[in-house]
Amino acid sequence: MKLFLERKSRSRTSSAKTSWKKGRNIVLLTLLFTIMFLTVVASGLTFAQSQVNSNLSPQLLKGKIFRQMLAAAPEARAQQYLEIYQAWMNVLKKRLQQEQLVQQLKQKISRDSEVARITESIKALKASGKSIGAIQEYLQTGLKKSNFQNGSLIQGTVISEEDFVPISLALVVAFDMADTSIAGLGISMFGNYMISGLPAGEYVFYADADILLDLFSDSSTELSPQPYIGEFYENSPTPDGATKVTVAENDTISGINFTLAKGATISGTILGPGGVPLDSVIVLAFKEGFLEFEPFLTNLRFGFAISDQDGNYSIPGLPTGNYKLRTVTIIKHTGTVLDEWYENIYPLFNFAEATPVAVTVPEVKTGINFQLEAPAVITGRVTKSDGVTPIDSVDIVILAIDAETNMPALAFGQPDESGDYMLAPLYSGDFKLLALVDPESPYLSEFYDGVHNPDDANIVSVVAPEIKSGIDFSLDAGSIIQGHISGAPPELTDFPVVAYDATSGEVRGAVLVNSSGAYSITRLLPGAYKVCALPVVSPFAATYYGGGATFDDVNSTVINLPYESTFDADITLGNALGSITGMIYDEANDPLDTVMVWAYDQTGHIVSAGLSGVDLANESPLESGFYQVGGLHSGNYYVRTFSLYATITGFEEQVSGEEEFDPLSLLGLLMGGELELEFYRDEWYNNVLIELPYLENISGMILPLILAGPLSEVSLFPFYALPTAGASLVSVTDPNSTPGIDFHLSTIDFKDLLVGVEKQPSMALPEKFALQQNYPNPVYPTGNLLHTVITYQLPVAMEVKVEIFNILGQKVVTLYDGFQDVGTHRVIWNGLDEKGEKVSSGIYFYSLRSKTGITQMKKMIVLR
Repeated sequence: MKLFLERKSRSRTSSAKTSWKKGRNIVLLTLLFTIMFLTVVASGLTFAQSQVNSNLSPQLLKGKIFRQMLAAAPEARAQQYLEIYQAWMNVLKKRLQQEQLVQQLKQKISRDSEVARITESIKALKASGKSIGAIQEYLQTGLKKSNFQNGSLIQGTVISEEDFVPISLALVVAFDMADTSIAGLGISMFGNYMISGLPAGEYVFYADADILLDLFSDSSTELSPQPYIGEFYENSPTPDGATKVTVAENDTISGINFTLAKGATISGTILGPGGVPLDSVIVLAFKEGFLEFEPFLTNLRFGFAISDQDGNYSIPGLPTGNYKLRTVTIIKHTGTVLDEWYENIYPLFNFAEATPVAVTVPEVKTGINFQLEAPAVITGRVTKSDGVTPIDSVDIVILAIDAETNMPALAFGQPDESGDYMLAPLYSGDFKLLALVDPESPYLSEFYDGVHNPDDANIVSVVAPEIKSGIDFSLDAGSIIQGHISGAPPELTDFPVVAYDATSGEVRGAVLVNSSGAYSITRLLPGAYKVCALPVVSPFAATYYGGGATFDDVNSTVINLPYESTFDADITLGNALGSITGMIYDEANDPLDTVMVWAYDQTGHIVSAGLSGVDLANESPLESGFYQVGGLHSGNYYVRTFSLYATITGFEEQVSGEEEFDPLSLLGLLMGGELELEFYRDEWYNNVLIELPYLENISGMILPLILAGPLSEVSLFPFYALPTAGASLVSVTDPNSTPGIDFHLSTIDFKDLLVGVEKQPSMALPEKFALQQNYPNPVYPTGNLLHTVITYQLPVAMEVKVEIFNILGQKVVTLYDGFQDVGTHRVIWNGLDEKGEKVSSGIYFYSLRSKTGITQMKKMIVLR
């Protein structure tokens, strides 16, 4: 079973093993980076250089900015900034051998007379009517070719388009087009650069003139930002238009030259409350369309400036376009003023409402001024559940969630040794306040006042610049379900144990069984649970605490947890020999390996899994594309694919191989290159597509991620999944196998995966309020209970109620009553009434009602 979490079987050999945790970390970093990218970039918490074209990592290496932060920030904050800076400096040292490079750069920077001499020579050539090509050839003669024993040499020049003056300290990056990784770096000295040690292959090159100036500038080097626009070779603003350069083994290629144009400038003044000029305020300018994914991330262009002692700022090096501007007060004035989008738009995620500023190269746009206002402040106390004992934990942070958007505001509070906290800066509005607790702590995160469900959170309203006090939190410690798994050999470990809400069926916690067969699911809220061990290796079957085989099995015992309690739930694994087998193909009918296949009971809870191309039972290769889901009892199952596992292994192979993951290897992807990963549209059997998440509903993703805390090894697995209408059941008779359950998966671009582009119009966001026919209908009993899925669509977010009625019009049960977002929703009815008793055969009606009075009703038949 360990293979289930550790084996990477694309090569389908015994040497193709890797740590699932590594692959999981990479994918989580990618998925979370996508969300964090939208958050951090928009807020300016990553420090952009004067102008960047799809280039993030170097922006975090801004030496000059960090020095200003250290000079102005309190001691504790300064230490945090210093640690961040040093961590990123270590990454750069690894690639650039920075210890020696810094000394070389400072020595060459000091040669102002040499720069002046070359500049005068260039101007003379220009005055004599020489072409750009002739001037570049003149510069090229300054490069002495060297004999490189290992790899090839690229050399060229970087000059100004306006006056043909050579540009020093321009960074030139070589991207390997096989995987978009950074293959080499060069730094221009008096306009000349070299990149050595490149293996044979195809490359694109990018030059930017501002990154290193900000990295190495200090009081000993009087350098100012260069207002040039970075570009890909040759003369392309984006990588998709770049000229690819083919490099042979031990080759020397000259003439990879860059001519950088100067950009436009946006300038203005930053004033605080009372009209006082504010220094050390970062102003970010994002080009409109920076969140468009066509091509992926290549629309990202932004610049920055820091206001001086008179509050003045100037952002140079901007290409022609419309820009959204945002202030960021993290150097000084933190928490004392409200950052905003121009003009007067305070919420971070409301950038679409910001007033755009249009510039045309080489225009200097002045008068783009900010008047930053004083914020609202919330204060209170954090205690244990007794309401008295303070919690002075660094593992607790108080967050403000905008009640309108469900997105976090950039306001944070932390309790001191007395449990007192101050939450700021807040703009005027309604907020859900959340005490977010580190998962290693025994206490549970909660909303004010003692609420754990975000939909039920109490609203706290503020009007800037008021100070609202008395917003206190009393935190409960979480409960624990723990136990030991027996009935399997000692080597069968590292498989999941899942805690489900016994009422809703949703996942509430999941862990892996350790080497001694023990498990512990912590930080559980009070409530009713069912716990299932999932060995997914035949002949061992999914087994619930109490001995049940499925979620609705009467032997699946409900565990009732009070506050701050521990329940021991030992499970002895049952046995089953039934199985489902089949093939996984791509669009070209070629077999696909390392695609997971999940089997679910009729309540939508997983019972077993398989992996194409791998026999999980004995860790040996199978026929390419072939899978086997074993350990199944006789019954009917829904079956679906989970192709993200294949993407995990593919991503790991390309960016990190068998080594530890290096975040800098993502830079190639961020620069706009097309990482050679294939994403597949997962399906329910038979040919029913699984809906994609929508980036437009990112607000529905952020809050659950915040509440979930750090994601574990099993966090990506869909343990509970309601089948899409039209999915077919697969019948299994233990101990026989049901063959021929094949899947043909279509590919989808990563950008389409993020923005929810669908290949079928039926998967688009709903346009009208609609209730679908339940499935299956008529409803037959399976096991001990009935099971049917009711699907409905909401064109806007609203309060809805789903209810079942008998033929006399009497209400049988309420399946859902609350607020739901726009989109398609599903509920399961298990054939029980409000009292938990089985209903009799007959005709029943189910209705969907909105609080605005819209009602739709349909009929179903129950047969027992």
